[in-house]
Amino acid sequence: MSIEDRVEYYTKVTHFDEQSQPPPPAPRKTPSSSESISSPYYSQNWNTGPLCVSPSTWSFSSTSYLTLLQSLRLTYFHELYSSSLDFPTPPSLCVRLGDTHSPSPHPCLTKSATTGSSIIYKLNTKRHWSLTHLDSTPWSSKKNVAIFRGATTGHPWPPTSNPPKPGCSRYSLISRYSSSSSPSLSVGVTSYVQSVEPSYGKKWPLPQSYLLKNKILIMTEGNDVATGLKWALLSNSAVLMERPKVRSWLMEDLLIPWKHYIPVADDFGDLEEKVDWCWENERECEDIGRAGKCWIMQFLDQEREVKIMRKVWEAAGERQKAAGTCEI
Repeated sequence: MSIEDRVEYYTKVTHFDEQSQPPPPAPRKTPSSSESISSPYYSQNWNTGPLCVSPSTWSFSSTSYLTLLQSLRLTYFHELYSSSLDFPTPPSLCVRLGDTHSPSPHPCLTKSATTGSSIIYKLNTKRHWSLTHLDSTPWSSKKNVAIFRGATTGHPWPPTSNPPKPGCSRYSLISRYSSSSSPSLSVGVTSYVQSVEPSYGKKWPLPQSYLLKNKILIMTEGNDVATGLKWALLSNSAVLMERPKVRSWLMEDLLIPWKHYIPVADDFGDLEEKVDWCWENERECEDIGRAGKCWIMQFLDQEREVKIMRKVWEAAGERQKAAGTCEI
């Protein structure tokens, strides 16, 4: 995609189609300064709502959030501060921190989004964009195994919505297949987080180098996007996943099923059928892996990425100034 097309994607008001559109989120209360950071609400939810930040002083308008998001804030703080040094910066910016993808009525900078006026920006890059491990194993030398390892992220757990909300697919995958005895399917929980009870066994975390020895990498959304999708697309394996419901700098919703990835139902009910298809159609599967790699390659030109980030940053300032949504 051209620089202009990507800037338009990140800054325009975007809506998923009705089929993949998750239901609107339940209203969230505003944390009070008297509430404890260790309360279940805080430990399970990072959706804090928008914060208004002044790049000149880097003060946050909602002081009760400072303690709550101490470590998270530092991650985003350094990236936002670096952008303010490199790019022309408006007097104030509206930003949303963490894995927050619910629709926003205001043009806020955010890492991920579903619908609304959110402006997608490249944030939390160390976790999401450290693509330093190159896959040196050719397809022909990989094992005929579809593999997933991950924590119990995503809400709610178990899912109570139909269609599933973002994050529910991970529950469906783990609950259905963590005890599978199939030699060509390996699904495992590496840690139980967000108050999820240990119910499906636990398997050792596997290094990325081991995961890359398998032909099929199963990816699924957690609290927002599938974090590992970037390195999985860059690999010499093929990605199998449900249709993305959350989008980020990777532009997940533009990935084409059967071209960039092997699609599976949201509840992973047809996973075994899709895995069988992979072994019966290995050439097509390998081609899908190559196309996925072509998609991720456009994000590896750092000079080009900086140009796009600058244009998005400037557009965010203009939109927020016009909307008048950020006042300090």
